[in-house]
Amino acid sequence: MTSGPDLAIFDLVLTASGLTVFGERSSASRALNGSLYRLLDTVDGDLGRLLHDVDKRFFTVSPLRRASSDEPVGRRVAVGEQVRARIATLHRSATMAMHEALTQAAFQGRSLNLDGREFAVTAVALAPGLLPGTPATTTYQRLYDAAPLSTHITLRFLSLVRFRSSRGALPPPLTAPARVFGGYLSWWQTFGGCELPGVDRAMLADLIRLEAEIPADGRPVLQDGGGAGKAEFLGTSYYAVAGDELFRKGVACLALFAAYCGTGSAAAMGMGQTWPHLEG
Repeated sequence: MTSGPDLAIFDLVLTASGLTVFGERSSASRALNGSLYRLLDTVDGDLGRLLHDVDKRFFTVSPLRRASSDEPVGRRVAVGEQVRARIATLHRSATMAMHEALTQAAFQGRSLNLDGREFAVTAVALAPGLLPGTPATTTYQRLYDAAPLSTHITLRFLSLVRFRSSRGALPPPLTAPARVFGGYLSWWQTFGGCELPGVDRAMLADLIRLEAEIPADGRPVLQDGGGAGKAEFLGTSYYAVAGDELFRKGVACLALFAAYCGTGSAAAMGMGQTWPHLEG
């Protein structure tokens, strides 16, 4: 696949064939993630195995929401109820394969198995992001070209963000610039195919300042300092960006990229969905 978009956002509508009761809060998105990998195998088995075997996330998945109200599904889905999810792909081959797999499934009336229950693929469409600058399909180069010279960036985390560390508890603040934007930079360098001139990891810590980290509904950061540190956050973070124009454009580009790649370590499982807002 040598042409086509690198990045895409799909709106997927599923219909439950029977009563479904999911377990823990993220099991629905985790089940959808696994089902999508199996679906990709039916389009391109070699690609499906590649996507599943390498230590990369080629797509991210939003939490499942009720199609009728846009409320989170929670644990229970009734017979015949429709649910929807947004799927963002991060690599050209994955984008083309996902588009083919989902459109075939909708046309053929196929189902996805989520936690042992069948959900019919009812509809699929390309869906633009939640703000200007995040179109339904684009390339890394076009995303960079469209990025403004921002001095202030707001990141609203629409689903719980999780960070992990093999060195125990993560030092606060959890959404520190190097941790958040460093994650975006890693995914950009993995898949991007075009450089971000004037941006490196050290500069993220030196030239971006976290102005505020506001938990949603007053929730504190949830810290689990076991053998492998884990911390979670839901809320909004505000950043001020210094540096020259090249650096500010690169950081703005990473913020736009967050609408596709998500934030933290579990964006492929419905966590870390991110809404960026750029100013200045």
